[in-house]
Amino acid sequence: NVLRGLKHNAENCLYNGRKLLGYTGKVNEKYCVDEQTAPIVRKIFQEFTDGKKMREIANDLNEMGCRTSKNNSFTEKAIWHILKNRAYIGEYHYGDIVVPGGMPVIIAESQFNQAQAMMATGKKGNRGRKIKTEEDVDFLVSALWTLLRGEF
Repeated sequence: NVLRGLKHNAENCLYNGRKLLGYTGKVNEKYCVDEQTAPIVRKIFQEFTDGKKMREIANDLNEMGCRTSKNNSFTEKAIWHILKNRAYIGEYHYGDIVVPGGMPVIIAESQFNQAQAMMATGKKGNRGRKIKTEEDVDFLVSALWTLLRGEF
């Protein structure tokens, strides 16, 4: 019965007990934008798309006294999760249920897509690591194979 209730809530885009920064929720009601924490989410996306590193964003938010939805300090990983969360562009997710337009929009889809592109290329994102291209991986594998076979 519990799982059936959770699934019913998800299909109707109702609050299922999952706290998200920028939103508030009550039992048997839809998520609402939290006017106290939504500006934090907007700030994270704006600063990231302006080229600021996740580590710097997290440090700035911690210095301002901001906290995550679980009342923890911000970390690079917390910033990464916020930047990847499609709820901010209006998609409701629960398990395998996805409902476009099921959440109030906090971030414009164009800004969200820009952040995703920056994270994918490693440009001022990806927590400082550069993603290797397929050519780099093929070269490394073939170089390793050459070394293992003794062909220098």
